[in-house]
Amino acid sequence: MATTTRIPIEQYLATSCEPDAEYVNGEVEERNVGQYDHSVVQRAILLWFHLHD
Repeated sequence: MATTTRIPIEQYLATSCEPDAEYVNGEVEERNVGQYDHSVVQRAILLWFHLHD
């Protein structure tokens, strides 16, 4: 079971998180940065549109 700790916004703004994180409803949550496979598909679609312009 995961445990959460609420922190004030001032404390969050005074810290840096690695990897990126977001302050959501008093809790620090890891930011969704996507996955490599997803970016490969996006690049393929972009290239297709570029070639068929």
